Amino acid sequence: MRRRLPSAALDGVVTDICGYRETAPGYFHNIEYASLTVPLVTDATGIGPKTLSRIVRFNRALGLSRQQASGWADIAADCGYADQAHLAREFRDLAGETPTTLSLGV
Repeated sequence: MRRRLPSAALDGVVTDICGYRETAPGYFHNIEYASLTVPLVTDATGIGPKTLSRIVRFNRALGLSRQQASGWADIAADCGYADQAHLAREFRDLAGETPTTLSLGV
């Protein structure tokens, strides 16, 4: 049985597991423990490290969209997406909605 953390605990889980650190917005890396990382992240969260990284970056982008008057291209750049289209694809893949729909809470 896998232990799943509440969503509020995900903010700190990345740094708690094997000393992961954010090397760029939304990207987490730790070469020293690379072989141990996947099982530890998966056991702690129920998802793989890449999926966790995508979710963390998505949540950051969503939070910025609700706090700032910046455009989506600026938010995409701030969060480490390749471009605005990449951000939009991630929003549709992870939430099934467009970025604007989610940020407005519609």
